[in-house]
Amino acid sequence: KTIIIPDTVVTFKNSSISNTNSLATILFETTTPPTTCGSDPFVNNKEEMKIIVREDFDNPNICSTQATIMNNAGTKMGDYKAYYIYEEVSKYLFVYGKQGKIKDYTETEPNTWNSKNAEIQTLKIKDIQEIGSYSFSRLTKIQTITLPETVTTIKDFAVAGNENVTSITIGSQVNSIGSNPFVNCSLLTDITFNNNQYFTFEEKILFTSDKSKIISYLKTREGDSYTITSTSIGKYAFSSNDYLKTITISSQTILEDNPFTYCLSLENILIEGENK
Repeated sequence: KTIIIPDTVVTFKNSSISNTNSLATILFETTTPPTTCGSDPFVNNKEEMKIIVREDFDNPNICSTQATIMNNAGTKMGDYKAYYIYEEVSKYLFVYGKQGKIKDYTETEPNTWNSKNAEIQTLKIKDIQEIGSYSFSRLTKIQTITLPETVTTIKDFAVAGNENVTSITIGSQVNSIGSNPFVNCSLLTDITFNNNQYFTFEEKILFTSDKSKIISYLKTREGDSYTITSTSIGKYAFSSNDYLKTITISSQTILEDNPFTYCLSLENILIEGENK
């Protein structure tokens, strides 16, 4: 079994995590060690138990002599100041790095943890600044995704194809979102922005804050017709919505590449005004 220690924990009392025959791993998410430690809090656990800390952890010795401490457990992703740890027992993926940037992947070069995509049950992202293209695509068991406040950029198709994700939370600092990052998220119904001034989400449509551009028209949005009032439609913005049959659009609207691809029920695109 695995215990995840969040950054809110600052105190460990005497033998607070001890005498557990099944405990294999303790993972610290924070860069800062506990401020108070009692008498060896991790005593008398399995001999092979590991304590995993980040490479930038302030004190890799923590407050224990009863476990193997691993402070180089994370796998670095190129030169992007981003690391990840995958904990096999709990199926927990931890991606982190101060001002880290997760590299861009593609459909033919899948993300680094691709072989575990069907297993991962929990995803935690911390201190990352940029979510690269296809970074968290096809995580088939994940139901919620929360991006930390440090994230400023979400690139193309960043969480595409997550068939069981129902909600995504995005922080206030995100000021750039690429081509429909949520394409083919079959159950996604809610995108929550925490005091974000750059984007807005209404009725399962993601717009820029002034609604001049549609970035994502969710696959789960029902209704067989929609009139576009925005002046710009992003790449793959409506992709894979199976409800739409008719779209009405102004001749002045700017269409980026493939905005209606894989809309299998779409029959009519009505263009208002003079064509240019």
